[in-house]
Amino acid sequence: MTRTRFLSILPLAVLLTACGGDREPGKAAAPAPAPSDDAISAPAPAPEKPAPPLDPADIDADILGVRLGMTADEVIAALQAYKPDWESDPIFNTVEELAGVTRERPTPDTPGAFAPRIMINDRPRENIDVHLAQPPAENRVLRIERNQSSSAFATQNTSLEVYVNALIEKYGEPAERPPQRNPDLAVLKWLYPADGADCNPFKVSGAPMNRKNWPTNPNQFAYPPDQCAAVLVYSVTANDGIVSGIAARLENPGQSYLSQQAAAEYLNQVRADAAEKARQQATDKPVL
Repeated sequence: MTRTRFLSILPLAVLLTACGGDREPGKAAAPAPAPSDDAISAPAPAPEKPAPPLDPADIDADILGVRLGMTADEVIAALQAYKPDWESDPIFNTVEELAGVTRERPTPDTPGAFAPRIMINDRPRENIDVHLAQPPAENRVLRIERNQSSSAFATQNTSLEVYVNALIEKYGEPAERPPQRNPDLAVLKWLYPADGADCNPFKVSGAPMNRKNWPTNPNQFAYPPDQCAAVLVYSVTANDGIVSGIAARLENPGQSYLSQQAAAEYLNQVRADAAEKARQQATDKPVL
């Protein structure tokens, strides 16, 4: 009995102690100390919102005079200025041809004709590949790539340092220059605008042109595609400090993705419309 009464009183004693049961009778409880200024932490500043993407006409960057947003004629003129003996012979398409509605090969004068790519293929020395948007978008430049192999530098004696300094002189300080284990490799990246959304941060060190570094679906983008900044990347390789090859790419990956999606949807719609038209015209009565 004694042990049972002790256990039943114990919770009450604990409760009285927690509520100030040991305070002297008639004495008010001491006020809680006011928090010091040091104890109040200021809210963390909100992350800065990236600047919106630039109109292609406002992007101050080019590769051999070719800029984003150029028309096919402007691309041809720029490449001929770089290589006067180059003869332009782009392949033209129409949406109807790609959709299989017609088999007629279009010419530059065919209504709706567009040039999806314009190239200088001087392999193994040099390759320049310009990709243009397809309908329903205007036929304007989305991506520019340039590659030069060691044979292009066979008669050119340029150090890695000189080449990198020339790039910085033309394009300004890069937004990113990741360190490389290989002293004969330099990778530089510029954003347009400089404080824009970098939608393709490097994930593969030393391989900036690796497809993993260029997003092709929404899950790979660091930001929504319509917020992406344009990006210029140069990868310069050397042999004992002397340049032996370069790879360059200028593109807004978000705009490229959105344009390709719109082109695919448009192409599917043209196919569906042609199929429906064919069904409606299939009115010949069968012989039974």
